[in-house]
Amino acid sequence: YALSDKERLMLERIVMAEAEGEPYEGKVAVANVVLNRLRSANFPDTIKDVLYQRYQFSPVSNGRFERVKPNTDSIKAVNEALQGRKEVPDNTYYFVSLSLATDFAIPNSQTVVKKIGHHTFYK
Repeated sequence: YALSDKERLMLERIVMAEAEGEPYEGKVAVANVVLNRLRSANFPDTIKDVLYQRYQFSPVSNGRFERVKPNTDSIKAVNEALQGRKEVPDNTYYFVSLSLATDFAIPNSQTVVKKIGHHTFYK
């Protein structure tokens, strides 16, 4: 992927906001999900539009996304995902922290792909 510096920073920030405190492979998997959506015809075609799609990423809607500064692991995870590292398959478009979830639409309607830390990834 050829991302602008601004898009790369957005991807690093969503990884930080969603996966801070999660295992490193979970950080890569969050980046994988965003990039998978970017490639899919069923989701928007820019990083910004993927992240700001309504009801998709809770840190965007609650403001945490705007406040975080990516740490070394988040930056490294994004770099590795952009270079092709996969922790989840290309058809993985969702993840949920079941301990924090208030909406179970995804867990009730999608197929589990993998669990990493507190996140469950779905296709």
